[in-house]
Amino acid sequence: MADTSLLNVYRVACIGFSGTLSLLFLSQAIFHIFSLGVFLRGLIGLGLSVILGLLEFREIPTLDQYASFYYTYAGRGALFTLLFALLNYDGFFSVIVGILLWPVIVAHVVLHTRPELEQPSYFKNTNIALSANDDEHDIV
Repeated sequence: MADTSLLNVYRVACIGFSGTLSLLFLSQAIFHIFSLGVFLRGLIGLGLSVILGLLEFREIPTLDQYASFYYTYAGRGALFTLLFALLNYDGFFSVIVGILLWPVIVAHVVLHTRPELEQPSYFKNTNIALSANDDEHDIV
């Protein structure tokens, strides 16, 4: 029971951060359309955060082959670190979200180091390309 409630809290947190980051990156892309660097960071962050939220509702067929970091806790921690770096801190709301991202990153590292905690179901059903001893998919 505790594992199920922890997974539900994790899922709600991922959906919440994905939605919040998507709105922040969309506003960053819209309001900084003439600053090419900030605009491109907004578009890249928007794409990454939308995929993160979409993955909580349905499985994306070929995502595990091209972006296997979405299917591990450590990979998601690295993704949140990348999103933290892509965010333009020009408003109060984006600074607050940037500050709140660090506990989420630390939580993902803790979840990765605790193997006794159950992983979400879509983590297990994937064919992660970077797994150890997975020689059957290698083309030589």
